[in-house]
Amino acid sequence: MHDTVIRNGTVVTPEYTFEGDVGIDDGTITSIGRPHELAGEAVQDATGQLVFPGFVDSHVHVNLALGEFTTNDSFAAATAAAARGGTTTIVPFAIPDADESLLDAFERRQAEAAGNAYVDYGLHGCVTRASERALSELPHLIDRGAASIKLFTVYRDRLMLTHGEIRDVFEVVAAHGGLCLVHAEDEAIIAHLIDRQKRHGVLDYSVHGTTHPDVSESTAMWTIADLVGETCCPTFFVHVSTGRARQVLESAQRRNLPLLAETCPHYLTLTEDVYDRRDGERFVCSPPVRDVTSRDALWSMLDDGLLQTVNSDHCGYDTEQKRRHRGDVTRMPNGLPGVETRNTVLYSEGVTTGRLSLSEFVRLTSTNIARMLGLYPRKGSVAIGSDADLVVFDPDAEWTVDGSTLQQASDYSPFDGFEVRGRPRVTLVRGEPIVEEGTLVGAPDHGAFLPTSGVDALDLFSRWPRP
Repeated sequence: MHDTVIRNGTVVTPEYTFEGDVGIDDGTITSIGRPHELAGEAVQDATGQLVFPGFVDSHVHVNLALGEFTTNDSFAAATAAAARGGTTTIVPFAIPDADESLLDAFERRQAEAAGNAYVDYGLHGCVTRASERALSELPHLIDRGAASIKLFTVYRDRLMLTHGEIRDVFEVVAAHGGLCLVHAEDEAIIAHLIDRQKRHGVLDYSVHGTTHPDVSESTAMWTIADLVGETCCPTFFVHVSTGRARQVLESAQRRNLPLLAETCPHYLTLTEDVYDRRDGERFVCSPPVRDVTSRDALWSMLDDGLLQTVNSDHCGYDTEQKRRHRGDVTRMPNGLPGVETRNTVLYSEGVTTGRLSLSEFVRLTSTNIARMLGLYPRKGSVAIGSDADLVVFDPDAEWTVDGSTLQQASDYSPFDGFEVRGRPRVTLVRGEPIVEEGTLVGAPDHGAFLPTSGVDALDLFSRWPRP
């Protein structure tokens, strides 16, 4: 008799699907059987439902304070929204304050999250100044379980590192078995175009796309790829938005570079005409939403295995914050809420349209991310010995996205008005129900910290399942 049984569902793994039961004991999957074969003290009937491994979102900004603005959600709020969307593990960032060390930022964020998370969580480190002190702390940060380190090529005077500084970080991270995440846009191109707009007297949200052109993204990506080739530092491009990335990523694969990449649902579904809308300020994010050609190219890159994950890049500002400086895009907060809608939007736009198989969907939203961060097979699969992070998902649920009715702290969604199909019905984290029928039922202290582990730069692609 198991503690819990998920009964008679269509179980989806990274490799295949099957009809069956899943048995859970002490928070772990302990058996997998044929339909109606297993008995449990508690039973979740999954007849006609899909049973996914818990989704993992490794690009989530929680309680992010940058300049004038702070995102709306605490760890409790963000993880509640994640759970309602079927995500059972999130990985936010430990971005140091102006005079804060990397380790102090990591400890501050750990203290913020402890006892305030409905789902499990990790933490990315972040280097915003490549000082001797920061470089010396990196090995300790990696050893403490923040093996993935975020770097920016933009946002001068706050987050940006020069190419030389990035090279220094790459060398240290590669030597100590870590992984770097890079926000790649060319600061010089963007600054030049913004200055030109200032001279023309037009700097509202409508010019966000034209001041952050896709060539600024691809130019930065080429430079980063060459630095990866020199240092052999495992590196991950975050939020790829442009079709120009194909040539960079194909070149990296030919050179067998340890270079991976993600995109996000807003780049797969929205187009640049959102900046022509009366509420276009709501869609300001960096990189910006691109044209139809780039949107379609991203789907093609997913199909070809050039993009290995789809994360949300959740950054939950509200309408008032977005409107405050709508006439000056340089002062507006950048980012879109999305941790709650990532999985349903991608399922609806990808699986129900035939663009993605069920197993491909699982790899993009769960398995590949867990592998990249050293969390697999504990996370990212439905297998004996894995954590019982499971999502019972109704594939036939039809609903309209309305940000005002979501769990998230933001009052809008970039997908407002989307008619979508599919929705999580039950979310379990280590065997405990956190959401049932759309209602939060779990405890806000259930989530646990997950140390991430580094990867060997020279071995990354030999272990990574290639298309």
